[in-house]
Amino acid sequence: MRAYFQKNGLEGYALKIDIKGYYPNMDHAFAVNMLKGYVDSTTFEMAQKILDHLPGEVGYNPGSQIVQIVGITALDKIDHYIKDVLKIDCYVRYMDDFVLLHHDRAYLEMCLIEIRRMLHEQKMEINAKKTTIIPITAPVKFLGFIYRFSSSGKLIILADPEKIKHERKKIVRMVALVRKGELTKYDVDRHFKAYKASVRYGNSHNLLHRLNVWYKGLWEGEKPDELSEDREEKNDVA
Repeated sequence: MRAYFQKNGLEGYALKIDIKGYYPNMDHAFAVNMLKGYVDSTTFEMAQKILDHLPGEVGYNPGSQIVQIVGITALDKIDHYIKDVLKIDCYVRYMDDFVLLHHDRAYLEMCLIEIRRMLHEQKMEINAKKTTIIPITAPVKFLGFIYRFSSSGKLIILADPEKIKHERKKIVRMVALVRKGELTKYDVDRHFKAYKASVRYGNSHNLLHRLNVWYKGLWEGEKPDELSEDREEKNDVA
């Protein structure tokens, strides 16, 4: 987004694409045939044995490492098509989440048609509810963060409030397990520390402070107020 701003300013659009049920709807035959073109014969034989033993003809559980490799690799040809043929310089994808930036909305609409066609050939379908074209000045959600430009062009990166609430609820459940003797406080502390490390990626100084206060109060039996989305955004940008 910074590179886009340097070239185009605040004029343009973001195409955000999500695939409907990426792992649950992945075709097994496609996955095996696709993988053959990316690994050596020995690795392919090993991977094929693992994939062939998974139940059904459609859908995977992403818990397997080989399935994760398939998930990363499955859309490689589409990546190259977007970069090399459609000439989208400002492009990022993680698994089934895409973001394309371009100054022409009509061109992004054409890109969406082409990407939908290629996905259909791979027996995949776009999630219409999560796929949209928005102005470059609008907030863009990607991998647990919200990216948006200030009026001066500064890129602001905030942790997604929905993800924060989800994580807080998870930690509350973990603390309850500690009190039941089913988990150790060390396990929860380590999890909380790892979560804060990920949040530090964004503009999160004030958020981290509030999380520390909340976490301390949680162990002391307090029930701090829920983080306000409005308050979080105002405070973290400061």
